[in-house]
Amino acid sequence: MHRQLLLIHLFICLLAIQNAFAQVSNPKALLFYDTSINYSYSSHKAQEILIEIVVDTANTSSARPNAIFKITNKKTAALIFEDSIFSSFPQLLFKDVNRDSQPDILAFYQSNAKGDEYYYLYTFNATDNKFSRVANFEQLRNPSIDKAGIILSCPEFLQENCRYYLVTNTNLLHQLF
Repeated sequence: MHRQLLLIHLFICLLAIQNAFAQVSNPKALLFYDTSINYSYSSHKAQEILIEIVVDTANTSSARPNAIFKITNKKTAALIFEDSIFSSFPQLLFKDVNRDSQPDILAFYQSNAKGDEYYYLYTFNATDNKFSRVANFEQLRNPSIDKAGIILSCPEFLQENCRYYLVTNTNLLHQLF
């Protein structure tokens, strides 16, 4: 009985080692976010989307992109938006940042040794039915967004150096104070 348990344990360990080597030999990690988010278009029709981030885990330098961020129509598979980004850990958050009652997409960029987190921001414009990236949003430390769309950016350990921002109607990041 003891020998059978030992053989089972050995078999499980060998499978785990084989799986680990298979992951190392394939440097691409694929992460899918299958959303049930509907975006209301100007024609008052809603569209369900699929958001995916494909990350090349072999590239760990933030000096160049290592991931493709894609938004596609879930029903037709038509490409809606695509961007090349760097992502140290693929993660998505949904908040209404530009105050249009549509969820905007925060894609994790990276964190630093001090614990600061950085994100890309993608907003949806119902007037032209398009997603776009808010320039320089990824430079904000630990962005938090209130219900009015005010963005607070503070370093993790220096709360007195906080800045307040707003995303304008033209999708620009505007510092309030």
